Amino acid sequence: LGFNDNCTMIRFKPGEKVGDTAIAEILPDVGYVVLKNEMLTVPGKKRKWTWALDSAKPEITIGGAIGIGVDSSQLVLPVRNPIAYFKAAFIHALKERGVAFVERQNVPAGIQIRSFTYSAAPFLSILDEINQRSQNMHAETLFRNLGAQKAGEGSVEGGRAMEMKFLKEIGLDTADFEIWDGCGLSPRNKVKPSTETALLAKMARHPKGKFYINSFAGPGLGTGGKRMLDLPYPWLTRFKTGFIGEVHGLVGYIYALDGDTLAVAMYLNETGKNPDARLKDVLDTLWTRLVLRTNDHYASLMKMKQLWLSAQNVAGLTARLEYFSRMMKGTPYRLGPMGESYLDSIESKPIVYMDSVDCVTYLEHVLAMALAPNENAIAPLLQKIRYRDGVIDYMHRKHYLLADWVGEGKFARPMQVNGDTVVQRTMPKRALFNAKKLKYDKPDAPMDIRYLPYDRAVEMVSKPYEGPLMVTGIAFVAAKDDLDATHTGFVVFRQGELPVLRHAAFKKQVLELPLVDYLKSRGKAKLPGVTLFEFLKQ
Repeated sequence: LGFNDNCTMIRFKPGEKVGDTAIAEILPDVGYVVLKNEMLTVPGKKRKWTWALDSAKPEITIGGAIGIGVDSSQLVLPVRNPIAYFKAAFIHALKERGVAFVERQNVPAGIQIRSFTYSAAPFLSILDEINQRSQNMHAETLFRNLGAQKAGEGSVEGGRAMEMKFLKEIGLDTADFEIWDGCGLSPRNKVKPSTETALLAKMARHPKGKFYINSFAGPGLGTGGKRMLDLPYPWLTRFKTGFIGEVHGLVGYIYALDGDTLAVAMYLNETGKNPDARLKDVLDTLWTRLVLRTNDHYASLMKMKQLWLSAQNVAGLTARLEYFSRMMKGTPYRLGPMGESYLDSIESKPIVYMDSVDCVTYLEHVLAMALAPNENAIAPLLQKIRYRDGVIDYMHRKHYLLADWVGEGKFARPMQVNGDTVVQRTMPKRALFNAKKLKYDKPDAPMDIRYLPYDRAVEMVSKPYEGPLMVTGIAFVAAKDDLDATHTGFVVFRQGELPVLRHAAFKKQVLELPLVDYLKSRGKAKLPGVTLFEFLKQ
């Protein structure tokens, strides 16, 4: 049982004149707490008061001084013997409502005169209070009430029995949890960070896990009210703070842009005399770096979502490819701007990046936006375009344009064009992965590459196109035998116009020019021919 969080408020203000005892009152006053007021009124706006709790009795002494120019102030202090405090408050409430209370020790059990039922606060509001404000008393009360409701004993033992039962049911080893109370204040409580993250992971997958996660604090919220306020995307994390005798903790969740939810636990033990502010800064800095590292592509994805929303009235894959490829004109060129972020250690560049593109990532971003049925589908679709089966790691990345990217046949396929021919090439994948110290067991198998020879390609694109709007991909076939293509882009075919190449130009930006001009600038010696490929609806 508890009343008013087992606390009372002392509100005080200066007396009528300098030298008077300050005016003080207890709120709420249920006739239990005794206040000894030794605070004096002094000139000016001085604020220097003291307080002391009796070691056994519900007696509070306030002293010091308050300036005559101070309006008022207050203290919230704990009350000794909270059960007696609850009893006093209960009797006071009965008396105010005209109900007589007579205490008897020998009343026979089982005699019901009248019953009363009251609804408590909603459980989720209690959970928010515990996790967002670190309300230890509510945690202890809930812990014991759980024991009372489920184990028949409203005590630490009852609560612990039910907690151990729950941990066992969700598949965690109860031996990893040393629990001696419900509030976490006992110095005998012990848990490893790995155990904590295992619990967090289980709770994230719990049928009601979203309520649990949403009860946590965050930047600017609850105990995070003054923590990580400069985090660019505060909604990407929820956490629970903790502090007790030379131990600081920070645990919770980080939402990663690949759709994963990361469980994180950090503890600083034996912190000694280090200032609390410094210790919190260490934890907050590490936490912030994790949020930023796992979401290093967040701003780029927001750009893609905004661009997608601007094209809601653009219908059909061809029109959408034309729109998005055109809207990305002017984007700076950068070779290899993307990688696997925090998900792999070989190339840790962002998995989404719109500030600059190379020829392939330009295609990938445009195609993801064109195919996505809604803005939230862009990121997962982009990874399926870029990686085999959408598995984000270097081994699964589609490294070769025609052999892997087009050759997979899920998002694009080669087009047959009059006058095309076939050449056989072998991609040195074993050497590619060995250079990264990755084991690749498959043999380097030869493949057929269908392409339109240079002279035929120049002839085809030197005259205006006749037909409906068409947008294709183009691969510029490599002259070397161990490479399939050296460059790629989009070709836009419009009625009565020369076909236009849109591409991320090396060391420049995304731009467009007549395809025939680009072909002639490259020359036959460097460019055996081209492969046109069509994009596939999903």
